[in-house]
Amino acid sequence: MGVVFSKMKTTFPITLFSRKIAFLICMSSCIVFSSCQKDDGQPTPESNETSQAIFKVEDKYLIRFLSTNLNVPIEEIKFNSDKTSILVYSNQLDRAEMEQLYLDANEYHLNYGK
Repeated sequence: MGVVFSKMKTTFPITLFSRKIAFLICMSSCIVFSSCQKDDGQPTPESNETSQAIFKVEDKYLIRFLSTNLNVPIEEIKFNSDKTSILVYSNQLDRAEMEQLYLDANEYHLNYGK
């Protein structure tokens, strides 16, 4: 089990172990070279999705979401004067946190729509 070179009459055994080593070297070099990215010195633009999502949920959707999840009547959910916090009974909730919960609530969106 080997490869015979034409004039040297020597054999080079190709074993299963050497095949595994060659495969690992090839795969690791492919991964390293494909994951490298040229840096052209330009700063990459950051995603503004999260910053744009703050205070972008309409009040009626947020009220319905809180009413459904907290099992509270809609009449008991109120905003403070500058609409940065939400009052549920006597509890004060941060609007930005509640909007983030609303945006992350995949099952709620699946069942109740927007």
